[in-house]
Amino acid sequence: MSVSAQDAPDTGLLNRTQVTGDWGGSRSTLEGRGVRFSVYFLHNYGHKDTGGLEPIGLGRHSGSIDLFGQLDFDRMNAIPGGESLIHVKGNWGSNVNLPTGALSDPIDDADGTHALRIAQLWYQQSTPDRTLQVRLGYLDQQTMLDRNTFANSEDRQFMSTFLDNNNAIVPLAIGPGVAVFYNATDWLSFVVSAADANSRPFAFSFATAFDGEYFTYFETDVQTRVPSATGPLTGNYRVGVFTDPRDSVFFGTDRVDRRNGGVYLSVDQALYGESTGDEQGLGLFVRYGWRPADVNRVTHVLSGGAQYQGLFPGGELDVLGVGVYSAAGSSLYRNHIDSTFDRETAYEVYYALQVSPAVGLTPALHYVKQPGALTTRDSVVIFAVRGRISL
Repeated sequence: MSVSAQDAPDTGLLNRTQVTGDWGGSRSTLEGRGVRFSVYFLHNYGHKDTGGLEPIGLGRHSGSIDLFGQLDFDRMNAIPGGESLIHVKGNWGSNVNLPTGALSDPIDDADGTHALRIAQLWYQQSTPDRTLQVRLGYLDQQTMLDRNTFANSEDRQFMSTFLDNNNAIVPLAIGPGVAVFYNATDWLSFVVSAADANSRPFAFSFATAFDGEYFTYFETDVQTRVPSATGPLTGNYRVGVFTDPRDSVFFGTDRVDRRNGGVYLSVDQALYGESTGDEQGLGLFVRYGWRPADVNRVTHVLSGGAQYQGLFPGGELDVLGVGVYSAAGSSLYRNHIDSTFDRETAYEVYYALQVSPAVGLTPALHYVKQPGALTTRDSVVIFAVRGRISL
């Protein structure tokens, strides 16, 4: 039942799930009819001490705005099983990423300054039982692949790129593509995806969609449900492979070939639940990614960590996260190109404070050892604060 303008309660600013409220009941009415709008504003401040690429301490800002429009054609009684999404995004500032000089951006959402642009635009068709879905259009592969319950969103969880993504498939393509989702059982599912390998970042275009070069991805997900006194503890064990068709130059030679790709693993497992029917408790995650050493500077990346939601009384929605990653450089690159290239290791601790259902504030501390995997580069400590508002 939709909520009309006259009977929509004003729950107060601190209790709203969106700061702008229900628009006099029209927001709930639209959602009941299959039309949904969401707007998110994100602002990050980062302060780097001495070390990294620039040996001076400095502080910088960055931010982004995301606008989502979703249409549920099934709910509209227009196309059974049909839905579509448009995502418009804008960015400003690169924060302390460049001065840090790390392989992984400490502030993942700080992508420089780019005007509002279309970041996703797709249509998805599902079978009546939702066993099979096909998505076609301008896709963001990160929303479909390498997912992880405890380390998947730079907006709400870890800020470091290598903690919310797997290096084996970074950068995940954004551009024209098609994806197929198949839910074989309630515990086994698959994703097969193809994406334009020549699509340019931050430039919405289908100009290269039919050039014949496509990233391909295949991922399988096995879900577990471990019995416990407070209900089942769920876990996801994902394994994936991908291919990259672009020309690659083999280190120390003039040989050029199209042999590139990688394999990856993404695991999340709940270990303890405080009570039945909520998400409070402890969970762990592990990721591993590999790429061939003859054409990739980084060959092995291992990451892992833990999340605890509701650790302190009164903070049932607050989240404490601790993570670490280690990115190992290619021995062939080190032998033929740069003898100082070795390994980058970083740690991140954050506390996501849910000020209200619509407002989150997250302080975080980063320590990056040998930024850029260079033995000649001093380690860096970064203090960051992230603010997120749902409008």
